[in-house]
Amino acid sequence: MKITCRDHTFFIENLPHQSLQLAINEQLIPLQKIETAFVLSIDTLLVIFKKKNHPVKFVDESGTPISFKHLSEPLVIAPNSYIKQGKHSYFIFIDQDDELSLIYNKKPSIMNFYDQDVLFEGITRQDDVLLLKFSFHSKYFEVEQPSCFIKFRHLEQKIALPINRFSVTPVDARRFKTEVEAVIEPELVNQLLGDQYDYETLNVNIYDLLFGFSKRCNTIFSYNKWS
Repeated sequence: MKITCRDHTFFIENLPHQSLQLAINEQLIPLQKIETAFVLSIDTLLVIFKKKNHPVKFVDESGTPISFKHLSEPLVIAPNSYIKQGKHSYFIFIDQDDELSLIYNKKPSIMNFYDQDVLFEGITRQDDVLLLKFSFHSKYFEVEQPSCFIKFRHLEQKIALPINRFSVTPVDARRFKTEVEAVIEPELVNQLLGDQYDYETLNVNIYDLLFGFSKRCNTIFSYNKWS
């Protein structure tokens, strides 16, 4: 299956359904099918879809949203899966429910492509630095670049940690596992605790670890709190 855009027209190819429709305000708008692709042009969109920031679903012949939750073969979503004409922008995407959607004049949140499952893998020591390891899954897209931060909660200050290495591995047709190793350098430890830190005294400061990732031109920042 493949989702692309060219000549101000969306193409949804090789979808295993007899018909495809947009569900807008309790109205079903059928998409034209040309050979193996359902098509949706800017001319049609300008007429039927003008409500900003309001995602709508694609549905099948029975009115059921098109779901990719149990995808069995790879899905290719082209980087240019949007249409822009003047002040009008239309984005096609898969939402957090794994359902095919369309939104007008608002870029979809990349949270749609995060599987809400970051896992802290531990900290090891290598020479004079600490290596912090964590993993998470993305959906439908491979992570291009992960990031990691330590946030001083009491100061609202955030410091980026260098990424030592990371790997991205396909898990199934829709998910990718990203494993990350970030570096905590001695200078940062001193900055966090101070040069004269008293290890006999309880440190009541709270430091949050945050992670993020980029997917092409999009960026997400989410965090897990490990005090």
